[in-house]
Amino acid sequence: MRVNDVAARENHLYERSATGAPAQHYDALRPVVTKVHRNEQNMVADWAREVIALQSAGKITEALALVEARLAVCADDGRAALLAAKAVVLAARGDLRDALSVATAAREAARLADSQPAMADAGLSLAFVLQMLEEHRRAIDIASECDQIGREYGDESLRFRAQRLLANSYSVIGRHEQAISMLRAVIEHLAADAEGSGLQLYWARLNLLRAEDRQLQASTSEQHVRRLAFRSLYERWHSFADEMSALQLVRLQAIALAKACHVVSELGDDQFALASHEASLPLLYSVGLRSNCAETEYQYGVVLSRLGRFGEARDALQRSIALLDGHGPRILALAWDALSTVFEALDLPYDALSSLKQARHFERQLRDGEALVAATLAEQRVLIDRLSDEWSRLASEDPLTGVANRRAFDRQLAAMADAVNGDSRAGAAFALAFFDLDRFKLVNDAAGHGVGDTVLKRFAAILSSGRRGNDMVARLGGDEFAILFAGVRAGNLGGILDSLVTSVHSENWAAIDSSLRLTVSAGAVHTDEISASQRTPTSLLRVADERLYEAKRNGRNRAVVGF
Repeated sequence: MRVNDVAARENHLYERSATGAPAQHYDALRPVVTKVHRNEQNMVADWAREVIALQSAGKITEALALVEARLAVCADDGRAALLAAKAVVLAARGDLRDALSVATAAREAARLADSQPAMADAGLSLAFVLQMLEEHRRAIDIASECDQIGREYGDESLRFRAQRLLANSYSVIGRHEQAISMLRAVIEHLAADAEGSGLQLYWARLNLLRAEDRQLQASTSEQHVRRLAFRSLYERWHSFADEMSALQLVRLQAIALAKACHVVSELGDDQFALASHEASLPLLYSVGLRSNCAETEYQYGVVLSRLGRFGEARDALQRSIALLDGHGPRILALAWDALSTVFEALDLPYDALSSLKQARHFERQLRDGEALVAATLAEQRVLIDRLSDEWSRLASEDPLTGVANRRAFDRQLAAMADAVNGDSRAGAAFALAFFDLDRFKLVNDAAGHGVGDTVLKRFAAILSSGRRGNDMVARLGGDEFAILFAGVRAGNLGGILDSLVTSVHSENWAAIDSSLRLTVSAGAVHTDEISASQRTPTSLLRVADERLYEAKRNGRNRAVVGF
């Protein structure tokens, strides 16, 4: 059954139930509708995972070609996931400015699809790009937002992904204990879910080792204490690599071995370092980790040079230089400098001098590059600053009407409930009102969804008219709206709602479509009528909802309040 066919049958049966026909037909169709929509969502999610898998394997060109092909045939409500995947691929390629724009486009697509989980997926890609731009504090803000969405929707997988990103940024900015504590909690939860954790558990453990590595690098302990700590860290990296080998997770194994080699340099044991490098290099080459290979070859060459094995050192350093192919001036400068020393030891003064000139060339390039990077980052920060307000808006605004969305409403209601329960002053009191356009489904069926959308925008404008700055108008979904009235007196609430009901009834709807005659039903609750122990968001929502349906039962086109 095609989605369009299901939707048509859904509308038909809903119309029958709304006009008095048995509603069980509609209820019976819901599982079919849900199944079809879920299948489409799963398909797009599989496409996105396929793109990321290619990127993880180093196949950047193939990943970009695939995501562009999928975007060409994907429905609008599935674009967010694919754009988020594209942003990650672009970031991996180093196109950070383009990645930033695509990640922002992914959030816009998620907003238009009215999907908070999709907004979170897009947000995680944006946070990843920001981390690569070294904008860690902004990355923390967005990853925290994604973590909150995961909490609200009960999506543990989303939360763990967000927390891994958070921990990485915390670690980089020096909040080591917080990063380590967060990753340990993630690992504990993932380890308890033997079936559902998958690769997340292993990536979290890898991130924990990285965080502990950063913490150790930043420590100011005495040399012998640091050496013991680095020895322990090396053993844990190697143990992790062995475990990944047993699981045939070769990429994770290779990354762990590369990190182990980096730690070895802190130990001062050249024979130990030599064995470590010789064990890791074949695997690094096999999975195509080019930059890791280059850096490890450089370190290998330095160790060989210290051991007096100058011919082998020369070969290793030249392999490092060839792998970099002119990119990566930091390692190139170090490798050429080390190679110059090796040529001196081999009594090749001309080659030594030529290598030294290359080292100085890349040192200058590195300085120039650092200046260029600084300028680029400054330019990118201007772009990020310009987009910051847009990101906040995308996360909290209903795309059709421009009023607040459900998530922003829930957040504001929770904050106001906390305030009134902690403040006995009259100014902390507030009211919550629900609104539902009467028989709005028939508008869409008779006049079309374009007219329906215009009606919703006009209705949102009516609700917003005359509201004070601290009030919030929100669209909760479909034709369901709410208003949070800050500091309103209980005795005035009925009059305010009656006025809104009258405004909707008297609006010139015929200007939109000659067939339109619209009314609204409302239900509201004031905090003064509920005991302090019951002033929870859940209780307030329940009472307002009950009164809304009381208004519906009593003939519609009215408001029901408690006073």
